[in-house]
Amino acid sequence: MRKLLAILSFVFMPVFIFSQATDLFISEYIEGSSNNKALEIFNGTGAPVDLSQYQVWRISNGGDWPEATINLSGTLNDGDVFVIANPSAEQAVLDVADMTSSNASWNGDDAVGLAKDDGTGNFVLIDAIGEDGADPGTGWDVAGVTNATADHTLIRKEDVTSPTTDWAASAGTNSEDSQWIVEAQDYFNDLGTHTFNPGNNTTVQFATASGTADEGAGTYDLVVTIANPDANNATTADVVLVSGDPADLGNYTTQTVTFPAGSSADQIVTITITDDSEVEGDEDFTFQLQNVSGGNGAMAGSPSQHVLTITDNDFADVPDIVINEIMQNPSAVDDSKGEWFELYNNDTETVDINGWIIKDDGVDYHVIDNGGPLTIAPGEYLVLGNNDTTTVNGGVPVDYMYDNFLLGNSDDEVVLVYSDGITEVDRVNYDNGATFPDPSGASMELKNPNYDNNDGANWDTATTPFGDGDLGTPGARNSNFVSALEDAPALNVESFKIMQNYPNPFNPETKLLVHLSSNVRQLKIDIFNAAGQHVKSIYQGALSAGQHTFSWNGRDNSGKNCPSGVYFATMKSANAQHSIKMILLR
Repeated sequence: MRKLLAILSFVFMPVFIFSQATDLFISEYIEGSSNNKALEIFNGTGAPVDLSQYQVWRISNGGDWPEATINLSGTLNDGDVFVIANPSAEQAVLDVADMTSSNASWNGDDAVGLAKDDGTGNFVLIDAIGEDGADPGTGWDVAGVTNATADHTLIRKEDVTSPTTDWAASAGTNSEDSQWIVEAQDYFNDLGTHTFNPGNNTTVQFATASGTADEGAGTYDLVVTIANPDANNATTADVVLVSGDPADLGNYTTQTVTFPAGSSADQIVTITITDDSEVEGDEDFTFQLQNVSGGNGAMAGSPSQHVLTITDNDFADVPDIVINEIMQNPSAVDDSKGEWFELYNNDTETVDINGWIIKDDGVDYHVIDNGGPLTIAPGEYLVLGNNDTTTVNGGVPVDYMYDNFLLGNSDDEVVLVYSDGITEVDRVNYDNGATFPDPSGASMELKNPNYDNNDGANWDTATTPFGDGDLGTPGARNSNFVSALEDAPALNVESFKIMQNYPNPFNPETKLLVHLSSNVRQLKIDIFNAAGQHVKSIYQGALSAGQHTFSWNGRDNSGKNCPSGVYFATMKSANAQHSIKMILLR
C-alpha cells in the first residue's frame, strides 16, 4: 500500500517543463537603409556555446551556399545573443554589435544562413533566411509581407526553439504560421536582446518601445501589458528609470505594477513631467522592467525597455541673424581654400556670435572661437570661410576662419546654433539645384534677408565679380537684392494672425490657432500678463504657411500655475505682430 501511495503521489505531483533550444538560431535579421545590415544569433540551449564552431554564410543574387563566409569566435552564454553588423551601419546598430564584418552587406535578394561544424571540420547549414538557387528578385515574402527580406527587420518569434533550413516553413504565408515578426525598415529597438518563451510563460512588457511628450504636457502614461497571465497567481514587475534625471520627471522613483491573477488588463504608470524654464533640448529617459515575478514563471517580454522623449518647450531669446549668401563651389581656387558663407544681422541690436556653432546634419561641427567678441552690427554683414588669406582664397574678405566644416557642392546644410548648443538660430538646406540655384564659380544669394531662406525660390545666383573672378558679394548687399517691400513675401496683419483662443475664458488649458499665408523664417509666440510681464514662451523658430495649433496650460516658464486674470498671446516676426486677449479663470 505504501508503495502504491508513493506511486500515486508521484503521478499527481505538479510537473514543470522548462524548454530549451536545440541549437543556436538566427533571432533577428536587419536589411535596412544604406549600410544598416545586422544579424543576431541567440543561444537558448541551456549552456555556453563555442562560437568558433559556427559560421555565417551569404549568397548574393542567387547561387549556391556559401559565396561569402563570416567566421565567428568567442563564447556565447546561455540566454545571450551575438550581433554581427556592417561596419558602416548607424551608431544605434554598432552600439550593440559584438563584431563587424564587411560581408554583412546583404540585400533583400541575398540569402543569409547559419552553419555549424559537423565535428569533422565540415560546416553544414542549420538555419537560413532565404534559400539557394535562383535570384528571387527584390526579396522573399515573409508572414504574408511581400519582399519582406528587403527594407525590413525580421524578429524570430519567442516560441521558436530550433534552427531550420526549411525556408518555406520558416517564412510562412501569414502572421500566424510564420516563425517571424516583420518590422519596418531601420527598426533597431530589439537588436541585442531576444525574448525566448517556448513554454508559454507569463510575460510582462511595455506596450511600445518608445514615446514622446511635450515638456508642458504635465503627465505621460506608460502602459505595461501582460501575456499568458496565470489564473491563480498575480504577476508583479518593477518599472525602473535606468537613464535620465528623475528630477525632470517629478523626482520619479521605481513603481511596481501588479496584474491580479487571471487579469490581462493593462497597467498604467503615470509619469509626472517637470515643466522648468531651462533651455535643455529634447531629453530621453529609459525605463526598464525588472524583478518580474509571479504568474506562470513570469519573465520580462519584449520590449522590456521604453524610451520616453521629452520635447523641450523652452527657447532662448535669440537674435535675428540670417544666413544670407553661400559659396559652396568656387572656380577661381580649390574648395579647400575658397568656400565661405555670409551672415546678415537683421536685428536691431549688435550681436556677438563668439561661442556659437556652425554645423550640418552630418559630422561637420565647429564652435566659433574668436578669442574675444565677434560682433555684427545691425544691418551689417560678416563673412566666415575656410581660409582668411585673400591672396589664397580667391580674394574673399573673410572675417572669421573656421575648420571642420565643409560646404557640399551638391546638397548640404548650413546650420547656425546659439551659444547654448541647442537652439537653432538659422538653417539653410540647399538641394543640388532641385529648388535652390546650383552654381559653380558663383555664390547663392538670398534675395532679401526677410525672406524664408530655407525656400530655394528665394535664392538667386550672384552676378557681381569679386577678387580673382568668381561672382559674389561677400560682406556687401547681394547682387539681386529685392528692396521693395511689396515684392517681398512679407506678412501683414490680415495674413498673419492668432485667432481668438478657445475656450475663452479657460481653465486650465486653451488652444491658440495661428494663421500664416506665407512661410516665416523667425517667429515667436509668447504669453504676457496684464502688466506687460513675460509669462510663458510658447514657440520660437521657423513656421510654414498654413494653420497651426498651439496650447497654453496656464502655467509660467517655471511650471507654476498663473493666477486668474487677463493675459495676452502675442505672435511676432520681423515684419508683423499680432496679439489677442485671453481670460484665465481658476
